[in-house]
Amino acid sequence: MPIRKLLFVLFFALWLTPNATAQKVGHGNIPDSLLQLSYQELRDVYYPLVYEDSTAASVYINAHIKKAKIENNNIEVAGGYRNMANTLNYFENYDSAIIYADSLITLTYNLNTDDYPGMGYHIKGYSYFMKRDFKSALKDYLLLLEHANKKDNIELQMAAKEVIASIKHIFGEHEEALAINLEYRKHLKSLENDGIDVYQDLIRNINGIVLSYLHLNDLKNAEKYVTLGLNQSKSRNDMEWYYHLHGSYGEIKYKQGLPKEAIPILTKSLPYKKDYGLANTYVFRGKSYWDLNQKAKALLDFEKADSIVQHTKEFLPEILEVYATLNAYYREQNHQEKQKEYIDKLIYVDSVIDANALYFNKKIKEQYDIPLLLAERQVLIDTLKSKNTTYTHWLYALSLALGGALLFGYYYYRKRLNYKKKFEALMAKQHAAQSAETFKEIESKELQIAKEVVQRLLGQLETFEQQQGYLQPAVSLQNLAKQLNTNSNYLSKIINAYRGKNFSSYIADLRIAHVLEALKNNNALRNYKIKAIAVEMGFGNAESFTRAFYKKTGLYPSYYIKQLNKQPITKRKVEAR
Repeated sequence: MPIRKLLFVLFFALWLTPNATAQKVGHGNIPDSLLQLSYQELRDVYYPLVYEDSTAASVYINAHIKKAKIENNNIEVAGGYRNMANTLNYFENYDSAIIYADSLITLTYNLNTDDYPGMGYHIKGYSYFMKRDFKSALKDYLLLLEHANKKDNIELQMAAKEVIASIKHIFGEHEEALAINLEYRKHLKSLENDGIDVYQDLIRNINGIVLSYLHLNDLKNAEKYVTLGLNQSKSRNDMEWYYHLHGSYGEIKYKQGLPKEAIPILTKSLPYKKDYGLANTYVFRGKSYWDLNQKAKALLDFEKADSIVQHTKEFLPEILEVYATLNAYYREQNHQEKQKEYIDKLIYVDSVIDANALYFNKKIKEQYDIPLLLAERQVLIDTLKSKNTTYTHWLYALSLALGGALLFGYYYYRKRLNYKKKFEALMAKQHAAQSAETFKEIESKELQIAKEVVQRLLGQLETFEQQQGYLQPAVSLQNLAKQLNTNSNYLSKIINAYRGKNFSSYIADLRIAHVLEALKNNNALRNYKIKAIAVEMGFGNAESFTRAFYKKTGLYPSYYIKQLNKQPITKRKVEAR
């Protein structure tokens, strides 16, 4: 689970009552009838509205603020600022949230309460964290800690330290992060001994400890705590945390020099990962394949990880090593374009590290000699330019050809309209897996196959489709017939008769029906390259996948994905904690 998500969970668990609402700010025209309500009555109205009508909820929050200002009630003004700032953070309007947090700090700076002005520092620090301004975030959380120490508020102290530990981890200060997290663990265990349920805090804390031990290469203690976390999450039936920690366990096995053991562990956690966590799992499974000299599988996993991090801009530490590995690999293959591509990516990530000090320290950065890479990149550019000059004499002819191509512009315009219509038809049809279709009714005597054999094989084919056996890359008429305990002649006849197509078309159509649904429902899959999607769906290469996709739909996969990404996305609601 990415640290940004952990902080998000911590922030809302500690500070938010169930309020996350509209983005509108300012008091506007507040009806007098609302100003007659008590503060509690206003809260009772806008809390339930949070997930139903965010615009209406914002009216009540603003009424809360205006009423408090009229009555010179600074505590309630502070409560309104706090709710509005939390609301803005929920809708990722961090700059406006910082303005409200500053107003909250100014208003409450001299108040002698447990919550203020610490609450303002917490909200402001969270906003900066989500903006990836980690230095500013650390400054505000240190001010929160100072406030908590003055009030001798242990809960606030521990909350501030947990976030500070996360920021220390981001800056590569893993020993300091570990010390803070171990101290926090003692506090949580004392609460647990008093009968307080602190499971969510404990499981986050275990994850932080595991991360620190992994980066410090203390694999014995990392395994100790990841095992503890696996047992606790499993006992709570908390599958999100269980499989997150399961992925960390696979990473440990890889670092212990056991890539064969790491691969199935990492593979098992893949369906439960997304974004940063998914990319990290692909990286370590790819490294495991690479160490086992299964380079084709490794390259595929590296490409998947690259696709994800380029989309999310969440650069995990190991991506530098991946790019360096791919650069060296393509240098050996004399594939200069690919070599330059990964040098460019490596240099770009290095610039991000310089800007944000993200997850790296000097020792890690020194492994990659950026000036040397820049020199190598320039050599590649010069070489590629030299190759390009060989084709200069074709430019004139090409210009003429392009001019002629304009004559076909209307044809291609009509073709694009046709593609759009086909896409809309696909979406309207609501594709389901082909296994949902019914078999044709055919008399078995027409096939000259015993009725009981036909019925048995039809049932086995239904099971084959339900279990998605068609996604296996090695599936063929012969091996499927062997698997179903029949001969290929019988199986071919039955598929032709009951499906109306030959075996190759039968498998290809099942795969395409499956990928249409998978792409529609899985945003992460759309970030993969066409080659990676093809392999996931059992095709041998991108070309055969593209041909089958076009044959079935009349569209190219890239066009289908592009149109899916244009579809409106409903913002997910955050579950109140």
